[in-house]
This record gives sequence, structure tokens and C-alpha cells, in this order.
Amino acid sequence: MTTAAPPTDPVDDQSARRASESWFARNWMVVVNGLLLAGCTLVSLFILQPKLLILDTTTAGGDTGAHVWWPAFLRDFLLPEGKFAGWSNDYYNGFPAGQFYFPIPALLVVLLDVVLPYNIAFKFVPAIGPLALPWAAYVFGRGLRLRFPAPAFMGLATLAFLLFAGDQRTTAPYTNAAFNQRIMGGTLASNLAGEFSFTIALCFALAFLGVFALTLRGGRRPIWAVLLLAAISSALYIGVMAFFRALLGF
Repeated sequence: MTTAAPPTDPVDDQSARRASESWFARNWMVVVNGLLLAGCTLVSLFILQPKLLILDTTTAGGDTGAHVWWPAFLRDFLLPEGKFAGWSNDYYNGFPAGQFYFPIPALLVVLLDVVLPYNIAFKFVPAIGPLALPWAAYVFGRGLRLRFPAPAFMGLATLAFLLFAGDQRTTAPYTNAAFNQRIMGGTLASNLAGEFSFTIALCFALAFLGVFALTLRGGRRPIWAVLLLAAISSALYIGVMAFFRALLGF
């Protein structure tokens, strides 16, 4: 009389098969995602010209040169008094400084200035948004639980957005409606023209939407979603956009 073999556990069989596979076979999706996103970041970095980022020279171009003053004023006058905004007599017979701009980029410049020359610290911060935007879009896609390769392709799509430069043509009689949106926000052209705070806030917004989606689906603590929303709240337009996208659903 023969004894029947005990049934095998499918979970154990699957674990054994995965253990016998190579590292690449187990993690190839992670590798592909990483390569796509790293490629997007490297393209943006190449356009930003790293050799110029590390030169100790004053940033110029568009409105960017006018923003060089603000982090230094924040560092020298407001932060020692425990303030993030205040009154400045440097321009226009006085004006409210720090009232109209997203404060996190200026604070990052001040933080980097601890270890870097001020001009280089200032250049690094406008580079953060374009380099991080593909990864933020990937977080958004993962938060929506989209299947591979959709999250990585969302990051890839941000590269097309970053490279958008607009159409220089005009169509009469709409000569004032040329689609050359150099300050539309988010693109590399507008980022280098002074809208770098917008690009950084856009990264926070995409990450917030992804983390918020995970919070809703998984019942996780919302602390990270709350912190990300707080980080973009001072960038009013982006903060309102992210809030209402979350409120209306995806």
C-alpha cells in the first residue's frame, strides 16, 4: 500500500521559484523604472549644464537675477528675528518682502549656503524642480496603483513637459496670444526665467496626490500627505490645484 505524498503549499513553491531566480529576474521592473527616471533626470541635468552650476557667478536670465536678493535678505535680516516675511527698504521706498513667493526655495538656498558659496547654493535650488519632477510623477502613478510601466512613463511624460518651449507663431488678429509661454510655470524655459518656485511646488503637488491616494486606499496615517500639502500651501496656485484634485478625486 502506497502513501500519498502530502500536498505542496503553492506559496512555498512560489517562494522557492523566486529564490532560484537571478536578482535581475526578480527586480527587472525596478531596474527599468530606475533607468527611465534616471534618464529623464540626466537629460534635464545636461540641459542645465552642470559645469555652469558649480561656477561661483551670479545667476541671470529672465527674472531669475531679481530673485538672487531674496534668500540673502531672509538669511541676514528676517531669520535672525524668527520671521519668514517682513518689510524691506531695499526697493520702491519699501515693500513687503516674502509675501508673494513660495518660501521653501529661499530657505533651501539659506541651508545650502552653510556649506556652499551663496551663488552656487542659489543655482542648485532652481535645478531641484526639473531634476525631481519625473520622480514626483512616478510617486503619483504609484499612489494611483497603476500597473507597470505606467508610473515610469508618467515620469517620462514630464520630460516632454519640461522641454516644452511653446509656439512662436501668432495668428492674426490674436497677436497678443502667442503660445510662447516662457513663464507658464514648470517647464525648463520658465524655470530658468525665474519660475523655479513653481516647478518645486509642482513636484510637491504630484507627490502629495500620490501619497494622498495611498492614504485613502490603504487606510494609512495621513501625516505625509498633510506635510506635503502644507509644503505647497504657500504656493497658492499649486496648493489650490492639488487640494481640489484631491477633493474631486482622480
